Amino acid sequence: MRNWNTVLTSSGIRLAEVNIRRGIFQGKSLSPLFFIVAMIPITNVLQKIDAGYQLKKRGNRINHLMFMYDIKLYGKSIKEIDTLVQTVRIVSGDIRMEFEIEKCALVNIQ
Repeated sequence: MRNWNTVLTSSGIRLAEVNIRRGIFQGKSLSPLFFIVAMIPITNVLQKIDAGYQLKKRGNRINHLMFMYDIKLYGKSIKEIDTLVQTVRIVSGDIRMEFEIEKCALVNIQ
């Protein structure tokens, strides 16, 4: 990653070269895989929380799904969702991954 950089241009004029110090490039074929690998600690913690939906009797409980650069949290109540969001906030801080949780949306279907 030390060698990653990009060039900023405007109207064909080169403005600056910017060194990339952290993150995952979107649009690269390995980026989704790297994201999912980085999310393993969050998945492990979320799986231990007693929240979410059980689709079959004695079946697995689902409280999150991940796809590409997205994570969806599922709970039976606002309290469960809040618990999951706070868990993601804490664990993502622990693994030094930043989420813009303030930009997230909540859908409550009753």
